[in-house]
Amino acid sequence: MEFKDLMTRVGLWYGNFMNNADPRTEDWFLMSSPLPQTVVIVAYIYFVKRLGPRLMEKRKAFHLKEVLIIYNFSVVALSLYMCYEYVMSGWGTGYTFHCDLVDYSDSPQAVRMAGTCWLYYFSKFIEMLDTIFFVLRKKNSQITFLHVYHHSIMPFTWWFGVRFAAGGQGTFHALLNCVVHVIMYSYYGLSALGPAYQKYLWWKKYLTTIQLIQFVIVTTHIWQYFFMKDCPYQFPIFIYIIGLYGLVFLLLFLNFWYHAYTKELVLKLSSFGCRIQLCDLAFSCFLFFNTCSFYTFVCTFNYKHLCIMLLESSLEVDFVYRPSPSKGLNYFLGLFSWMGKTLGPTHSTPVMVDGYRKTIVPVRTDVYMYTEWSIFVVTPSFVNSSPTSLV
Repeated sequence: MEFKDLMTRVGLWYGNFMNNADPRTEDWFLMSSPLPQTVVIVAYIYFVKRLGPRLMEKRKAFHLKEVLIIYNFSVVALSLYMCYEYVMSGWGTGYTFHCDLVDYSDSPQAVRMAGTCWLYYFSKFIEMLDTIFFVLRKKNSQITFLHVYHHSIMPFTWWFGVRFAAGGQGTFHALLNCVVHVIMYSYYGLSALGPAYQKYLWWKKYLTTIQLIQFVIVTTHIWQYFFMKDCPYQFPIFIYIIGLYGLVFLLLFLNFWYHAYTKELVLKLSSFGCRIQLCDLAFSCFLFFNTCSFYTFVCTFNYKHLCIMLLESSLEVDFVYRPSPSKGLNYFLGLFSWMGKTLGPTHSTPVMVDGYRKTIVPVRTDVYMYTEWSIFVVTPSFVNSSPTSLV
């Protein structure tokens, strides 16, 4: 009896909830109820995490070069089209990027915006093929929590967006996401063309940076709502959801960045015999925050030529990672250099660190963290050494 009463209450709540839905989208494909999309999402998760890998366990990986080329460039074309539609239906024709309400009228522009929102929602199901192709190609290491979570949560939340608020302030992140997808899937498509096109993919290192910047912009844009004195947006709950979405994905991508690149860098240095401890991290997206990333590592040495000098003096040495000035980041270097002095790229530079006079000595360069990074050794100035003796 209690269960029956509970279900009755749930039914009444759902009916009242759906009474506030946008009648324009009620009869559109997948819009009558959230149940069909939920079934698709659950089936997707089960296939990519359980069934698919099990079926492929004793099979050879599929070679899907032609399929991937067609698929990726098709997504590029679709994303470009959605960018155009979002711009023409609001973001380039009247929206203020400040407090933009949902237009529930049947005007051509309002209906066009709603249709674009539905197309964006449906495109999230198309993009589930990303993971299915990973399964068929036995690229299981790329089926991460971040990847599956992203492809699952987006269509689920966007069903409610299309059904209740197809337009207005909550669609900005969709426009921005379409722009990012044009870049991302262009890279994937060119990669699928083969080794001959690798020379055109120098910008691969910026992909994660672009995604991080996307989530920062989304979060910044949506959170301005909480500082507005008067913005009668019809469904404030979506503002909270989008704001939380931006923060969650920003943290997840930062975590991905660390494990894919920073952790790999620490392990690479460890292979030289250093005992490394991550002691400082000042991160932000360069060219967006007007800052750049740098990482400081404290090392007790046993590293080729350095170990001879340092074992004699029993000194600790800092490894400092910073962007190379050759990449035009001199201004940003000045923001993070000690005592406000820009560190020299090719010669020893005396600086003050924690009250001690130390010297920056270039050791080697490498490409990490999506920009060119130079490795510098910070040593007390009374150590009798020169850059050439350390290389």
